[in-house]
Amino acid sequence: SFLKALQLTEGYATGIRLMLDEMAANGSEPPVFSTNEERTFFEVEFKRHPAFEGMGVSPLAEILNKPSFPNPLSEEERSEFAALIPSISLAGIGMIRNLSGKWKYSRKELLLAANLANHSDSVKRHIEPLVLSGILALTNPESPRSPRQKYQLTEYGERLAQYLFEQNITSDDQVND
Repeated sequence: SFLKALQLTEGYATGIRLMLDEMAANGSEPPVFSTNEERTFFEVEFKRHPAFEGMGVSPLAEILNKPSFPNPLSEEERSEFAALIPSISLAGIGMIRNLSGKWKYSRKELLLAANLANHSDSVKRHIEPLVLSGILALTNPESPRSPRQKYQLTEYGERLAQYLFEQNITSDDQVND
């Protein structure tokens, strides 16, 4: 109630006390709280746990940008994908690299992932070829022109994405657009 009287907190049950207690029990250093003079915002800095020092933990951005794939590609798949790559547009490469097979994407989201305008010509040039080649699947194949239509990477598309990441092929590497 002392902090509340000084208008340093808005109420109880914020979870901060629990977080501090758990961090202490874990052996972590306490977090560093900072704010501006007007107290319009605050930041919390969490220090790395001492047990992880010197373990070469990758930065979060590096981890997030390198998806993990459970099964290695066969030589047959590698050959097939190597032959397929030249037929895929730059935008198609960008879409495949930026999508996850777990999610369903609207036409607008797919085109945004490839930095393309939401226009029917973009769909014909970049999305439809991926659908026809089995890389993308329609979530509602009975109504291909439905405004609610979504697209999803197929298992084949996921394997192709794995190949693109393993070979470090980006949309900047292609010149067939």
